[in-house]
Amino acid sequence: IDGQRWDIFFSGVPVRAARCAIIVDDMGLNLKSAKEFCALDADLTFSVLPDRPFSQKAARFLHSRGREVLLHLPMEGNGKDPGKGAIYRCMTSAEIRSTLRRNMKSVSHIRGVNNHMGSLITPDPEIMSQVLREIKDRGLFFVDSLTTSKSVCRAVSRDLGVPFIARDVFLDNERDDSSITSQIDKLVKISLSCSDAVAICHPYPETLAVLAREIPKIKGRGVEIVRVSALIPKD
Repeated sequence: IDGQRWDIFFSGVPVRAARCAIIVDDMGLNLKSAKEFCALDADLTFSVLPDRPFSQKAARFLHSRGREVLLHLPMEGNGKDPGKGAIYRCMTSAEIRSTLRRNMKSVSHIRGVNNHMGSLITPDPEIMSQVLREIKDRGLFFVDSLTTSKSVCRAVSRDLGVPFIARDVFLDNERDDSSITSQIDKLVKISLSCSDAVAICHPYPETLAVLAREIPKIKGRGVEIVRVSALIPKD
């Protein structure tokens, strides 16, 4: 060009590997579910309810098997009892902090937090600011289970600098084989089109059976199953 020799190199945008995380909620009610789901051939993430009969035992067992553990933080929702350790709208700031600290103490080895229920709490920026500040102070991340489209967790997390990710798919709102399989297919498609996706499921026998069958197929379709922290943006 213009009498000069140029070496021209062409490169494309690197293709990101397709990945997904599968969080198993409601751990801590027994140890059997933790052992069964932990035995699946995938790096699943486990979220443990606070102050339940097997909260500590389940968390310690899962951690000993190299699994990532979250606190499954109960929050006030639309009608159903969220159980022990719940955050309610009527609480003072001091009550919210003490409840959170007690919950975190009741579940060992937690790397992050996700909400159990919470459709009346996650849309409240004042309460979520208090919750997320406490989470940030502990060096944890937050996964929004997205139990309501009105959630403000993403915006509040961004403002406070809390590592954050949100759920994309619930696998087992309907506890039958075909529905769970269909939701897994949705998870895979999101992973392939967006590179990352997060699913939440529960320790149901139906879910266990479908995951045992479908996990090899997920991998066969080119999607890696990773712990949820691997998907959280680092910046």
